[in-house]
Amino acid sequence: MKKFLIKIIKIGLFLALFTPFVFYKNFYFPYVGPKSLYFLGVAEIVFFAWIVLAKKYPEYRPRFKGMTLFLFLFLAVMSLSALFGVNPSLSFWSKFERMTGVLMWLHLFVFYLVASSVMRKKDWSWLFGVSAGLGVLMGLLALMDKDPTMGGAGTIGNDSFLGTYLLFNIFFAAYLFISQKWPENKPLKIFAAVAFFMLALCLLLEGTQFMQSIATGAPLPQIGLLGDVFGSGARAAKISFLAGMLLLGILWLAAGKNIARRIIGSTLLLLLFLGTFSIVILATRAGNPVYQKMVDKFGESTLNTRLVVWKVAYGGFLDRPWLGSGPENFEYAFIKHYDPCFGRASGKCGESVWFDRAHNIILDTLVETGVLGLLSYLAIFVAAIFFLWKGFFRDKIGFAEAGVITSLFVAYFVQNLTVFDMVASLMLLALVLAFIESMLADKNKEKKEGTSGNVFIFSIVAAFLVCFFQFIVNPASAGHSVIVAVNSPFGSVARLNNYRTTIELSPMGRYQIRQFFAQTFINEEKKGEMTAETKIKELELLTGELQKSVSEVPLDYKSFFMLSQLYNDWASFDNSKTVLAEAASEKMIALSPTNQKGYWLLAQVRLYQNRINEAYDLAKKAYDLDPDNLSSVTIMEKIKAIRDAAAVPSEKK
Repeated sequence: MKKFLIKIIKIGLFLALFTPFVFYKNFYFPYVGPKSLYFLGVAEIVFFAWIVLAKKYPEYRPRFKGMTLFLFLFLAVMSLSALFGVNPSLSFWSKFERMTGVLMWLHLFVFYLVASSVMRKKDWSWLFGVSAGLGVLMGLLALMDKDPTMGGAGTIGNDSFLGTYLLFNIFFAAYLFISQKWPENKPLKIFAAVAFFMLALCLLLEGTQFMQSIATGAPLPQIGLLGDVFGSGARAAKISFLAGMLLLGILWLAAGKNIARRIIGSTLLLLLFLGTFSIVILATRAGNPVYQKMVDKFGESTLNTRLVVWKVAYGGFLDRPWLGSGPENFEYAFIKHYDPCFGRASGKCGESVWFDRAHNIILDTLVETGVLGLLSYLAIFVAAIFFLWKGFFRDKIGFAEAGVITSLFVAYFVQNLTVFDMVASLMLLALVLAFIESMLADKNKEKKEGTSGNVFIFSIVAAFLVCFFQFIVNPASAGHSVIVAVNSPFGSVARLNNYRTTIELSPMGRYQIRQFFAQTFINEEKKGEMTAETKIKELELLTGELQKSVSEVPLDYKSFFMLSQLYNDWASFDNSKTVLAEAASEKMIALSPTNQKGYWLLAQVRLYQNRINEAYDLAKKAYDLDPDNLSSVTIMEKIKAIRDAAAVPSEKK
């Protein structure tokens, strides 16, 4: 039984490495949901198998110290933050677009427990080797990808997420190359060298005009290759990779036994830290060469958008400084501190009007989990690096472990100052932390077998089935059902039943799914092909569902936004609905006074009520928030024309 359970667990851990390749087109957010649910499923299988193993064989039980303690502390703070946050359900379940709520972190934690307890040094070499090989495959798939729906990022679907995934695997290959002895492990060392070269090439060429030209057969770009590399996608990962390699070289010097070499390495390490810190500070402040260089490379709009979002995030942190708004709840802070410059066709904030991430790991963690969450998150990395070098200086591990993993953590953290994690990178992070714990922990040598009777086995199987259906099968059904619903004829019994079925299947993504159904209706209604009867059927169900959302979460601005649009549409042929449209619009303004959308929608209500002057005043307020917003200009001019036209007859009299 022992060998069977260990085999199941190890096969599961290796199968988890295929997470980035999971993709299902007929799914809501096909690049995120299927991957995440696949990983959750694998994590549950290996976890419940491990419980049986650890119950009977004590040497496979974890120790509640080291990395395990710090991970548990972060998970505990995150759970408290979710419990007392703005939307506890969203914090726990997350949404199909992100899938990084408490549920995911619980699975990451148990995945870590299993890997750190069962895997041994030889297993880790094979695991990192397979991961690096799959990374090469993913990189080549992305480079040769001609499918525009994949965004040049293979089955990962986003070049930033692909960059993070490749970054991890580059350091895995570096670890294998350094750790393997020659000629005893000659094949693995050669493989690691080739994999490192291929992964680095795939990362640096990702999204470049050079590769796009090769893929499409177009003429090669007449620009330098280096400029092409840093003017393209996955830039944060590319810069972090080069910085990580530089750090690795400096650490090699600083860790040497020769005193002169250690002095040189330590000096360079200090200079690298000071230089990096200075560049980060200067890059966020206009009027210096570093800032201008960033503008030239990334564009002023992109850089300024990040800075404005970060300012908004800081305001959200001040509202709830200790435990934050809750995981996945950044959007509530964003709405409250909304900057009216968002939504411009051009300018400092860009065209985007919705942000659910600050695109900065420090600010994201601060807003969502507060100071306690940030400190416990940072403690994971500080502890990991401390344990690595403590083990190195005590000769428990070599430079391959201490130097490479430290450089990986620094590179990973630096690139996360402008991007964020998804399941592919979080899974690899959990494995790296498990690797550290596995290499440094004093293994329990007790061989005495415990007991695991039939009742215990039955209980474990029952618990597994409940969790598997609740956390994987039902959400997977809901994710597919979204697509089935929106492909059904508008107003049909089948479509309305699919709406209800989808929403009732699982709490996962429920708020976003309701909003998505509403937005789908709004887009279709604009075509003007629906009958009044069809509209009413859809509107009755959709507004009813959105009312549930705002009743459960009174700060849900986006649901009020959808409600206001739906009621405004309904009011166009049923004047009794203006009262409901008015209430939803006024709530929007109360939740986000600096957001133009509430004023625009309330102005529409005032037009239905024939209160034209009030409609114009509302449009003027929206315009005054940001005169450069073209939508505000257009709406105000249209209402002004209506007001002027209505005033003409009275002037003649």
